[in-house]
Amino acid sequence: MTRRASLTSSAGPERSDPPLDYAARTVPDPLEANLSEPSVADLTVVVSNRGFVAVRCSSIVLDLPVGSRPRDLLATGTGIEASVTTPGWAKTGETTGPTEARFEFRPVSGEAEIAADPVTFTFSGLTVNSAVGVAYPRITETSATGQDPLLPRERFVRLPKFPAGSSAAPSAGTNLRVYAGERPADGQPPAVRVPHGSKVTVVWDPAPNVVRRLHHQDQATGTEIADGQTSLVCGPLHRETTFTLQTVSQAEGQPVSRYDSYTVQVDVPEYPMVTLPRLSDVASAGLRITSPVAVADTLTTEEPFTFTGTASISGGPLDAPLIEAGTTQFTGTMDVHGTFTAAGLIAPKVTTTRGLTATGRVAVLNATPTTLAASGSRTFSTDGLVLANADDNEDLELWVTTPAHTYKTWTCDRVGTLIAPVRAGDPVSWGVNGPGGGFSFRWYAFGI
Repeated sequence: MTRRASLTSSAGPERSDPPLDYAARTVPDPLEANLSEPSVADLTVVVSNRGFVAVRCSSIVLDLPVGSRPRDLLATGTGIEASVTTPGWAKTGETTGPTEARFEFRPVSGEAEIAADPVTFTFSGLTVNSAVGVAYPRITETSATGQDPLLPRERFVRLPKFPAGSSAAPSAGTNLRVYAGERPADGQPPAVRVPHGSKVTVVWDPAPNVVRRLHHQDQATGTEIADGQTSLVCGPLHRETTFTLQTVSQAEGQPVSRYDSYTVQVDVPEYPMVTLPRLSDVASAGLRITSPVAVADTLTTEEPFTFTGTASISGGPLDAPLIEAGTTQFTGTMDVHGTFTAAGLIAPKVTTTRGLTATGRVAVLNATPTTLAASGSRTFSTDGLVLANADDNEDLELWVTTPAHTYKTWTCDRVGTLIAPVRAGDPVSWGVNGPGGGFSFRWYAFGI
């Protein structure tokens, strides 16, 4: 658990409100005042800009009070390791006295601007005194905004000290994060969105005496994490995935579970099934797609299906009460109970039970007819026409037989023509009776 220390303004000579803000974190948190002997702690101070205008700063001085009073922090000012982790800053002075330990930090260039990025100072090996109370370290910043002159301004940090053992140890933190790829580079920011099919590396901070298990996607029991393991490669990811790290620790002899989660978005996600609830009270209810849609199997909708792009269905049937589309392409079966509207329709077979109405041109014949034998039989897979022609024949009979009817014609003035409609799946036979001459049979299929 991280605690931000509360701050109060100084009553020193410079009473103007400091333009910089300060947050303090201690380990342990809160500080412990051990009545039998001084305890050791670490302190981190983060300096940030509290406003929207860059702050010019030439020095920051931290005074840690030394003494035995409740308002003092340290039993002794010796043995403290102070450093600054922000580039461009350095510790320029350290003084230890009977009442305070002073640490001075300055920009390497003499003056620096603090805008979006904070400045961080660390202090390790602090010897906390045995007096329970609240300590008030003093921070003096020499700062200004704009063209104002640099002025020293004071601020106090409020650090409570509680009796040792009065607070329970916090549950182990995880700092859970996810990086794109199997070997993330140093300094790489965590991922919030990855391409479809990517692998990711899930990372967490180690902690002693805990049991951890990582859950993600549809796992029932999760993946058990070995002791000391700090990362796991997962994937490939096909849809939005939430990673949940379960940490089990002991508190007063009882197991306590903590759960930390991290969600990663995936471009072009795949889902085994998508169900849209019926929205009868919404005027725009239904599924509306404004980009090309590809369906590898079956698409069934209970509400109107409308899209302005291209729908490509290469597997099972399309079943919907209403379809509106720019272009529809499919090799399966389309079952429309109501109205089907499309600027373009490409299909191997179209069957209607309520008629087909079009405001534009409808091409239903195969562009190239098939020449049939002089006589024979066949079952055709689509509806179509058998066309028979006779030429230079005195008395020739042309005939085509279907389950529904036998079609016949005779030559007149030595020529004759016969057209017989055929339904898909019906056996058809054809031939001629009479003397020879020129004649032919051709098959014209409806559809492709």
